[in-house]
Amino acid sequence: MNASQEAQNPQLVALTTLLQLEKEARHAESHTALGFIAVNETHRLFPYNQAALCTITHTGRIKITAVSGVSTVDAHAPFIRWLHQLIKHHIKDAEKVRHIEPIQSEKLPSSIQSGWQKYETGEILWCPFIHIQGGYIEAGLLLFRTKTWRDAEITFLGYLMDAYAHAWSALLGKGIRKPIKPLRRWFFRLLILVGLAASTQLSIHESVLAPASVVAQSPLIVTAPMDGSIKQIYIKPNQTVKAGDKLFSLDNMVQKNRHTIAQKTLAVARADLLRAEQKAFLDPSSRGEIALLRAKVNEREAELEYVAVLLKRLEVRAEQDGIAVFTDVNDWLGKPVGVGEKVMFLADPKLTELELWVPVADAINLVPNAPVQLFLNTNPTHPLSASLYQASYEAELTPDNWLAFRAKAQFTQQNSLPRIGLKGTGKIYGAKVNIYYYLLRRPWAALRQSLGL
Repeated sequence: MNASQEAQNPQLVALTTLLQLEKEARHAESHTALGFIAVNETHRLFPYNQAALCTITHTGRIKITAVSGVSTVDAHAPFIRWLHQLIKHHIKDAEKVRHIEPIQSEKLPSSIQSGWQKYETGEILWCPFIHIQGGYIEAGLLLFRTKTWRDAEITFLGYLMDAYAHAWSALLGKGIRKPIKPLRRWFFRLLILVGLAASTQLSIHESVLAPASVVAQSPLIVTAPMDGSIKQIYIKPNQTVKAGDKLFSLDNMVQKNRHTIAQKTLAVARADLLRAEQKAFLDPSSRGEIALLRAKVNEREAELEYVAVLLKRLEVRAEQDGIAVFTDVNDWLGKPVGVGEKVMFLADPKLTELELWVPVADAINLVPNAPVQLFLNTNPTHPLSASLYQASYEAELTPDNWLAFRAKAQFTQQNSLPRIGLKGTGKIYGAKVNIYYYLLRRPWAALRQSLGL
């Protein structure tokens, strides 16, 4: 059968895709690789908007391990925490959780229903991974889309979930090793005890890895002077500008019309004043109108001067030398902006610093002047040294929408600063701690969170 005939037979295409996905799942070398296939490659069989994979232990502990389109899963993200509550509530029904079926939102608590509406998840299909021998659920795949899932699609997904569950169970068998025989000779036992006693005196610097980027130090924010739309941008992104250079201008049609009307109104007021002054020579009783008309002239002159000032403000110029940092020009042309809205910023390329986002789960005690090393993505083999000078007390949402502590550091070598916009990984060093504390800190924190100690 040629390609055109195959394209006309959607059932054959779906069956071929199913067999390919089963083959890729059975050849996966780890649960991470299998999870990536489950949340991303299943889209080749049936379209969906998003997918998430969770693991379920014998004790009922749930962990979101993979989300489609995301390299790492932040357990503290609002959507992940809501998803955790949804799965925890759904698996309470032991009979329904063993079958592939859509989750019904009307049977959920109000707190979970509000999240359903907030994140606009649409229809959610629950696909469990059943252990091939034990019969218990090892993991679950959730598929999100706006359209209703048909029975034929659920049937096809049932075959695929069996393959995923079989591959998942098979991977659990890898890595099993024969138990090591106990040491019987007293010499080796004594040697081990001495080694453990000596290792308690070892100390190591506590450290944490955090996404980092090179940003400008004290940049000048250039904002819109008034409400309007961007008419023209006179420079290009990352262009060097001098003080007084034109940066951008707003649409001046409305202000030009106001200026013309103000000029005409002023001319009429002046004509009325002149006629009243001439009339006062013949009719002294009409001199009372002169003061009122002169006040109107002054008012029209002030209005004309105000509109002229607004016309000048529509053209924004640079207040200092630097590099203009903003997105593509076409992203701003014709875009409506409000007064005070940021359009770009001017940065001195000789004044750069390091901005780091420390994950909440990996946070350590960040002290001023702590040493920092930056491994740039463009040159990871030559780290740059920096010194920490600021760390936030409260976690905040990063541009990628996950919780982290913001930290800033100054580069040690000011003569060879990286350019603004480069990204990499920063390593922040803390105080010296015992090696056992260093190794057991995160497991102990996880244990305390799970047991509530």
